[in-house]
Amino acid sequence: MADPDFLELVREMAETHDPNATLDQIRAYHFGPRFLVEIEIVMQPDTPLRESHDVGIVLQHKIERLEQVERCFVHVDYQERDVDDHDPMTPLAYKTQQAATLPPPDSKSPKIRSTSGGATFSQSVNITLPDQQAPEPAAAAVKEFSDCLVA
Repeated sequence: MADPDFLELVREMAETHDPNATLDQIRAYHFGPRFLVEIEIVMQPDTPLRESHDVGIVLQHKIERLEQVERCFVHVDYQERDVDDHDPMTPLAYKTQQAATLPPPDSKSPKIRSTSGGATFSQSVNITLPDQQAPEPAAAAVKEFSDCLVA
């Protein structure tokens, strides 16, 4: 696990980076002797694409200048999410605008996130969408991908 002081430094950098961006989640993974860092920030839905891109790319470069960091990825979203939207086992519907029409996730539903020590990390739990049976994991991923292509 990453050193708490390192995570705190990354958290502070992300939180103070831009007044129009809110920190949602930080992850740091060992990548050889250094870290691969993932940051999720939230900006207003009506933020122009050019602006949100530039906020994310500048934050990425700031974090990558840290000696402990091999690579940083910044994801910009238009809302905070109660699910891990990077997990392939979380149904696609909970990762899009359609999530607003679905019942809220509970501890037996989508990948609920938990907070630990100032940084937010993911905790895995199973999910089934209303009126659906839980398909085999690989089949579910293929079906969701196919549905995206058709839509």
